Amino acid sequence: MTKTDILASLTRETAIVKHLATKLKLRHLSHRFSPEQRSIAELLVYLAVQLEGTVAWFLDGTWDRWEQLEGSVKNLKPKTFATAMDRQLASVKKKLAKISDTDLAKKQVKAPSGEIIPLGTALVEYTLKFAVAYRMQLFLQAKHAGVEKLSSANLWHGKDGKAH
Repeated sequence: MTKTDILASLTRETAIVKHLATKLKLRHLSHRFSPEQRSIAELLVYLAVQLEGTVAWFLDGTWDRWEQLEGSVKNLKPKTFATAMDRQLASVKKKLAKISDTDLAKKQVKAPSGEIIPLGTALVEYTLKFAVAYRMQLFLQAKHAGVEKLSSANLWHGKDGKAH
């Protein structure tokens, strides 16, 4: 994947998650699948830092930025979620602006698992795939919490209606 492809995918994920979040009501935010798992409110905080946090990890080689990012959204409200997601995406785009497609293929980074992999692989395996996975969690958790009229169109296309 090129940098353009990765950024387009991250932009799409951001749009879909923002759409799903518009379906939530205050009563849904405390819902958990189980006592040990994140509430929807906690999941929204995680989603508001996940892209930027993983990109920072790969570019800086440290999780130090993660705590700062979480601190900046710890009082996140549903009405400010879209703005937080837009800010995060803009930051990721800015961080990756200096990265070339050659850098994606040749620059080696340490993955959270400890293995050394190309930056492009890391961005797909850990930034993009995690975004997709946590989008799915938000969708399923919202349905489980009783959010009505969510369909696969909401999940896959970020819009109301029937999926085709």
